[in-house]
Amino acid sequence: MGSHRPQARTIGLTLIGTAFVLVLVLHATMRTVSPVRDMISDYSRQPHGWLFGLAVLLVAAGSALLIPWRRSARAGVFFAAWCAGLVVLAVCRRDVPGGLPTVIGQIHLVAALVALVSLPLGVLAVVPRRHTLRYVAVACLVMLVPLSASFILGPPWRDVLGLLERLLSVAELAVVAALGSPQGARREVPVRQS
Repeated sequence: MGSHRPQARTIGLTLIGTAFVLVLVLHATMRTVSPVRDMISDYSRQPHGWLFGLAVLLVAAGSALLIPWRRSARAGVFFAAWCAGLVVLAVCRRDVPGGLPTVIGQIHLVAALVALVSLPLGVLAVVPRRHTLRYVAVACLVMLVPLSASFILGPPWRDVLGLLERLLSVAELAVVAALGSPQGARREVPVRQS
């Protein structure tokens, strides 16, 4: 598909925007989930948590419409992993924080990792050098380091885990939206030298 068609771009951006608003509503109404400490997936364990799963599925559908699938076979594999990872993590709920690990919870964790790694790798495979999106993709990969480390090292990293994940999620949504722009991944954007 990709965003070469204006209707697909409009629908894709609408789906991504709707998902963003749904998560903002969850954040505003579910005070038991800390935006700094708790993972975004913790919304799924709250009343009306199904809205979280819906939001993630909307991101997957919007991404499928916005991503430039035909630009590179390798990038297409990464972008497919991004979309598939989102669908799986929406369907498989996260384990209860502090509880025993379950198979479903571990599937959720792996799907989230696959999705969060795959999108930046797809961008690096399809976007030309010296393009701003390449730098954002690298920043997303760098943000994954402390997120991954928090699962190994525990506190104090876990105290800011939710904030890091939210920053990463917003950056990745921005990347998907930018990929769907009329210029998409085609245009080189000069980066200012400091």
